[in-house]
Amino acid sequence: MLVNALSNLIDKRPPASTNGYSIKSLWALSWQFHWQQTRSRVNLVQLLTLFILFFYLSFTTLLGNGVQGYLKQNLQQLLGADSVIQTFQPLNQAQRSAFIQHSHELSETQTFNVTLTHQVADKHLAQLVRLKAVDDNYPILGSLGVTEAQGLTTTEYTKGPSQGEIWLEPRLAAALSLRINDVIKVAGQTFRFTHYLISEPDRLSEGHDSDMRAMVHLASLKKLIEADTLEAKSYRYLMAHDETQLQSLVSASDDIDGATLISQTLGNHPLAKSWQRVEKFMGLVSVLLVILASIILALSNQNVIKPLQTFSAICMANGLAKQANKWLVIFGCLFTTVITLVPSVLLAMATTYFAVQWLENYQIVIALDWQWTALLEVIAIALSLYIALTLPAWYSVLTTPVKRLLMSYQAPERKQWLTIMMPLVAIIALIVWYSDNWTLTVMVVGTLAACLFGLVLLTWCVLGLGKWGLSKRAQLFGFALYLMQQRIYIKGAQIIALGLSLTLLLLSLRITQDVTNILEQLTFKGQGNVVISQVTKTEQQALAQFLTQYQGQINHIAPFQYAQLTHINQVKLNETGLQASESSARLERPIRLHWQAKVPSNNKVVLGSWQNNQVLKANQWPVSIESEVFEDMQFKFGDVLQMRMGEQSVELLVASKHDFVSGGSNTTFWFVRHSNDAVEDVETFYMGDAQLSDEALANLGQVWQAHPSMRMMSVDTILADIRFYMNFLIMIVVIYSVFISLLTNLLLAAAISVHQKQDKARNGLLTVFGIDKTKQKLLIFYEWAIITLLPALVATLCVYFSIASFYKYELAMPYQANFMAVLTQALLMAAAIAVTGILMSLRQLKTPTRGLLEEQ
Repeated sequence: MLVNALSNLIDKRPPASTNGYSIKSLWALSWQFHWQQTRSRVNLVQLLTLFILFFYLSFTTLLGNGVQGYLKQNLQQLLGADSVIQTFQPLNQAQRSAFIQHSHELSETQTFNVTLTHQVADKHLAQLVRLKAVDDNYPILGSLGVTEAQGLTTTEYTKGPSQGEIWLEPRLAAALSLRINDVIKVAGQTFRFTHYLISEPDRLSEGHDSDMRAMVHLASLKKLIEADTLEAKSYRYLMAHDETQLQSLVSASDDIDGATLISQTLGNHPLAKSWQRVEKFMGLVSVLLVILASIILALSNQNVIKPLQTFSAICMANGLAKQANKWLVIFGCLFTTVITLVPSVLLAMATTYFAVQWLENYQIVIALDWQWTALLEVIAIALSLYIALTLPAWYSVLTTPVKRLLMSYQAPERKQWLTIMMPLVAIIALIVWYSDNWTLTVMVVGTLAACLFGLVLLTWCVLGLGKWGLSKRAQLFGFALYLMQQRIYIKGAQIIALGLSLTLLLLSLRITQDVTNILEQLTFKGQGNVVISQVTKTEQQALAQFLTQYQGQINHIAPFQYAQLTHINQVKLNETGLQASESSARLERPIRLHWQAKVPSNNKVVLGSWQNNQVLKANQWPVSIESEVFEDMQFKFGDVLQMRMGEQSVELLVASKHDFVSGGSNTTFWFVRHSNDAVEDVETFYMGDAQLSDEALANLGQVWQAHPSMRMMSVDTILADIRFYMNFLIMIVVIYSVFISLLTNLLLAAAISVHQKQDKARNGLLTVFGIDKTKQKLLIFYEWAIITLLPALVATLCVYFSIASFYKYELAMPYQANFMAVLTQALLMAAAIAVTGILMSLRQLKTPTRGLLEEQ
């Protein structure tokens, strides 16, 4: 068929031209050739590799774009206003007047973190709640969905609760065993539960977390606020306005320290950066997949390109101009791209829907809103990677003369620089594009680089012992080393690929197993069974009195004040141009600022010095910053940080950075002022831990009833949350492990198929020279033992020391893992991944000796 197609192509040339070939005919010829290659499975490894790589990249890109599109649409639907100003301090009268002047309508809401209690029989039920207090103008846009029965039918309300009423979401009502018209008390003040709260038009931020919600009228809390029993966590001002007023609102918000303006017109969804970080991390871990794919394609290209070289040579020998030969190459690229990209994108689209449903189990409620640009981005990324990984092979077909093509010419090693450079460029581009946390990037890439160096060195040393096979001792094992040394590039590729895969798999496994177990044992060792995250001085005294009554005690307590970072060296935080990170996201909200004249016992200064003389320099307090935050925010010694504290603004001078040290209290702070005194006119809070008896835990509702803003959580609850999200992490690791395992198996298969003919001939010669099947199987066992043992050993060492460093520098804890257990896990994973290669090698021995020696 191929010969007939070639004859038809030549016959269709216009007589007056030697180069006038029909593009349609060239397309048909190229397609027919590559389809025959596919049906005969010559390029199966290449196609499967590209399919897996394209699927992963398509999945991450489509998921990221779908979520970003959803957040943009979500901004329009759940903002509840044209624009919203969020602050952590109430607006003064002048600021409030400015917003009223530039809007048609304004509504104020305040959010409180309180613990609601309800007594059922002799038991006090308690639940931490996000309580929203609204005014008469709420909501500005949209309506509230409420119901008086736990059903699906809701009633739309354009006003919030009346004074004295409280609305609870259904799961909160169930947790407190409350029914409609039941009475609940907050700090002695009575509220009647009148409606189930189903939906809120401004639930932009609240709707993306798992906090239980309740709503009251702002006037109902007036007495509690004036008595300092309750203090708002955040203030939100909802406004209705037209586009001509937006710029005035932006200018007014810029003058308020720590204020954030969210607008439908600006499209700045507060969760957009968070999901962008998730997308970038998913992209970053694709670096290993690209490394494996580049090695697989480099090996499989030897089988794929050889028939293509012969095909191109025959075409040109039969009159096809070299200029027209490039179309055969281009059409071949298109064939490979279409047959792998289209099904991978379709499967990725289906998988994203299942992923969204699965995420709902972890209170991550999102939806997908794809745009056509998302598909274009997927195609662009896929084509760029495909070109980078396969261009050298296609280029060799185009530039090699016909005579050398017929001889299956391979370029000398000194001319194969393009084969090395293109995948390297692709890997660097991926790292730069997806990196938003260089600490994490350096940790991941650095671990892989250390593993790669160790594998290369160990492989060269061990296989270099092949000469030992000529000695009188261990002749069969030495002979196996000698045979592997003759193919050191292929065997080295197998060992390196398996080692890189094992390193990442083992690292993920140990983090989810070993690190979690030890954290549970050590983090709360010597600590009480209840964590106190925030209490006032009055609440602390009330808690101490309660604990005395029930034979409990407060183990440790540390003071702090809330401070919000607004400027760095006189530049507003949102204008610094820093990359999004967990630290920057957290610093957009008030943080706990501690103070101490001497270095805290559970901290150590790693750089800089502690200004224990308490000298105030130019009205700037020296401050120490935790190391990871210091690096994430790219702080430098001498930087001036401006923080909003209450009604005033204070300046801090970066003087040192510190790390946590185990052995003392587990309460530590990101920012510690070098001072013995609190900032004046700013409320002081306390955090720490306490030991409560079972009886005290059962009656804790008494304290919460009198002091609902007291924030405490049991250690068991914290550990339950850790286990819940660790299960989520384990599932992610398992899914990613499948990708790595599939690609590693393909790599081992590609390495075997490259020298399949030579291996058959070798096995035949071994049989002729008297080495029976049993010894040949033993040779295969030795070979695969080396291929699995070396990567397992290197991966174990890399992972062991990486996690040990993580413990030492991040957790300040000793690492007590069982080295042999880690090595055993590595060996089991290596054997499981290498099973395909072992089976392929053993299958070759089933061919008769004559068949082994026969010319393939």
